[in-house]
Amino acid sequence: METNHAFLTQSYTCYDNCAFCCLCEPEIPTEELPEFLGDAELKAHLLRKFVDGEYKYVIKMRNRHGACIFLQHRRCTIYNKRPLYCRLYPLQRHLSTRLQITANLSCRGMWAEQGEPIEKIAQRFALSEKYSAVIEHLNERYTSAREDMEFTNTYISQEMCQKIVNALLELFTTKEGLAKILTFADNNENPVAEEDEIKTCKADVDVDEYATKMSIDVFSENELLNLPVYPTPAFEWFVLRHENSRLNWYLMDEEGNLRHVKSVENFEQLKPLSAEAQSLMEQYLELLNARDITYGNALLLTESSEYEIPVISNYLGALATSCLELWWRANLFAGKEVDVGAMREGIIFYDADYLDKPTYGAVL
Repeated sequence: METNHAFLTQSYTCYDNCAFCCLCEPEIPTEELPEFLGDAELKAHLLRKFVDGEYKYVIKMRNRHGACIFLQHRRCTIYNKRPLYCRLYPLQRHLSTRLQITANLSCRGMWAEQGEPIEKIAQRFALSEKYSAVIEHLNERYTSAREDMEFTNTYISQEMCQKIVNALLELFTTKEGLAKILTFADNNENPVAEEDEIKTCKADVDVDEYATKMSIDVFSENELLNLPVYPTPAFEWFVLRHENSRLNWYLMDEEGNLRHVKSVENFEQLKPLSAEAQSLMEQYLELLNARDITYGNALLLTESSEYEIPVISNYLGALATSCLELWWRANLFAGKEVDVGAMREGIIFYDADYLDKPTYGAVL
């Protein structure tokens, strides 16, 4: 089976007292269920949930939106028994027609200047033959989806999508360019996209308004568990929520208790990017373009539209939307302009949410 890696940074360090990973609700894989259900302490803190059409077991979170129930004073109390999800973090394995290992850049350990080579860590989590049935099923699903999309004239290969984006990288880091891409994606009905057609497209999207509306929707989520969490350099956890035309910052503890710290009112305009910030944003876009979940998400969107929207339109539109959401979040850490430090904080704040996108395939 083909294995592919998609990384932006090259080393990893697990920082003491961070525990950001313990804010993610870990799912117990089928092969580990007997161990967890056979241990009274572990079983008492499992929750059975209906997810994606089937029942799955997850570890409970404190007060539903706090940290993992097994975290105490930033220490895992079941460290030697923790599930595969926790042992893998910050790596994520996405299985489609191949295995791809990528890393969660919201983990500050992924930005360490020194640490263990991430490629070396990834080698320890290759898939065994027991997943051959999963691979066979996914290949069948991809083949079926491709046939449906070819029949409806909406299909384009992942390689062609990536090639088109690589030719347009500079457009994705400017307001004018993003407006052109979004306008094209909204109006295109063809299965392919020509570079010149996009570059000469007459834009009719206000990207400042678009980014603000989209981000406000994200931060207006009612369920606290679904709100984005920002891990600070000091390993504090901030939950941001849009309320009464303000973006409120709440400091969260392990129990999920929130303490209001500050409010931000002026966040409608995207600030200009420094050259270094623009370069980092472009590198991050190249990573998103290389991730299989990006293409899988576009396939899913086309399927959800009942094959009315071509894959390339969904692919370009989703990536442009992601760039605007990243830019908007980087704005929160910027002065008069978004410098490279603010862009890095924006990526840290955004990447975990990107990896949660619905997609074709399986996350193992």
